[in-house]
This record gives sequence, structure tokens and C-alpha cells, in this order.
Amino acid sequence: MKKETRILIILFVIVIVCLIAFVFTRQKKTNEPSENIKSHINEFIYNNETGNVEYKPEITIEAYNKIQKGMTEKEVISILGTYDEKSKGDNSYMIAYGKINMSNGYRIQIILDNKSQVISKSQIGL
Repeated sequence: MKKETRILIILFVIVIVCLIAFVFTRQKKTNEPSENIKSHINEFIYNNETGNVEYKPEITIEAYNKIQKGMTEKEVISILGTYDEKSKGDNSYMIAYGKINMSNGYRIQIILDNKSQVISKSQIGL
């Protein structure tokens, strides 16, 4: 192999290595969560009684208005988060958000049938 060819190959390899090094050093290196993650991090709460992590987003009237008849319990939870209370009746059950004593806050009640589909909803304080 000619001396000039070897020099060109070595220069080519050096340029490629420098380019790869440049690309890797330009990547953002941080242990901080992204803004999207930061905006939702406070919506998850550890429940000491059950040992579960619960989804508790800020509940707004806009979120409440997204709940429609026929939605499943899982769909409701994906919008409003983990409920605070669940009580069963003969042919239906209720999931509730907020406090019964409404001195300071809101109360949402969602009635679901035995197929876990929304029958009705009500709210006060939103």
C-alpha cells in the first residue's frame, strides 16, 4: 500500500473518531427529569395503607366534563386519577373524589353499573 494511501486512511479514521466524539459530547447529559415529567411528578402519591402508588392529578371542571355515560372505570381513572372512596350497591357502585365534608374543596360522585360503565355523575365545588 502506498504511503499516501495509508496517510489518507489514517486521516479519514481520525476525522470519523472526532465526529463521533463531537456528537456524543453535544448530547444533553443530566439526571434531571424532562419538563413533561416534572409537570406530572406531583400527581403520583404513595398510599401507606395499601402500599400502592396512586395517580392523583389536579381535578378541574374541564376534567370532570370529559366523563361521559358509558365510559369504563379505567377511563374515568385515566382522567380523574385514583378515587378516594368506593361503595357498592345492589346493581351499581359509586366511586367518589374529594371529601364528604365539603367545608373546603370539592366532591365528585360517579355511579357505574356492574359492567363498570358510567351511568351518572355529579359534582359540587368545582
